[in-house]
Amino acid sequence: MTDKNTHTNPARQVRTNSIGWMLSRITKNQHIALVAKLKPINLVLNEFIILMTLMEHEGLTQSQIGAQVSLPAYSTSRAIDALVEKGMVERRNDVRSRRSYQIHLTQSGWKIGPQIFAIVNEVNRQLLTKLSKDEKLFLTAILRKLT
Repeated sequence: MTDKNTHTNPARQVRTNSIGWMLSRITKNQHIALVAKLKPINLVLNEFIILMTLMEHEGLTQSQIGAQVSLPAYSTSRAIDALVEKGMVERRNDVRSRRSYQIHLTQSGWKIGPQIFAIVNEVNRQLLTKLSKDEKLFLTAILRKLT
């Protein structure tokens, strides 16, 4: 019988050598680190995701934002409502549709950009501290290829 608490356990070996499992662990750890860094600037993860999306593609509709970042409509709506309340985004009538609004960053929304970019860079830097410069470049190239 295989001992469940040793590295000879086949299920543990399969799980811990699984690329999906490793990527999931990295994602979870990055999520936790990012949430912690966003808290002092009064942002939650979904708000951050929307701000980053708008900094890249301003003027998207709420449904376009949700589709682009894979958030359900209710999560997108709540996050946008919170960002409107914080004065970081505003809804403007969509000239193509009377039923839609385009979401635009306010001056305050644009102003927080450098701060959240620094947070992303810091969280990524912390993740990669154990890698050499060449390993970082190699990992980035591999991930770009996979995505």
